[in-house]
Amino acid sequence: MPIELLKRVRNNKKVFVPGDVLEMTQKEEERLVKLKYARKVKTVAETKVINPPADEVDPKYYAEAAADLKAAYNRNQLAEAAESVGVEFDPKAKVDDIIDAVIREGKVDELLTDDDEDVER
Repeated sequence: MPIELLKRVRNNKKVFVPGDVLEMTQKEEERLVKLKYARKVKTVAETKVINPPADEVDPKYYAEAAADLKAAYNRNQLAEAAESVGVEFDPKAKVDDIIDAVIREGKVDELLTDDDEDVER
């Protein structure tokens, strides 16, 4: 039975984010549900997979976006900004994990857009 992730999960060197729907072994699905990292769903069709699988993000884009985010923000600033645009991540997440979530949820442009550009001086 498929599960929908409620929190960020790493499995076999891939990162999955909240909202992803996965099918795993029954034992692994039950473990994630028990830990409240996922919830069971009846069919994959009942849910909507919003985020692309981890391997679909262009590596060159990922590296450039990560470097830009690291240059623009420290960890606390990034966490605050990411949260303000709806990125979901563990509050104890390290900066690289927050960057990963921002990139995979497609929020890079929202965080790197300079709001001051539209202001006349």
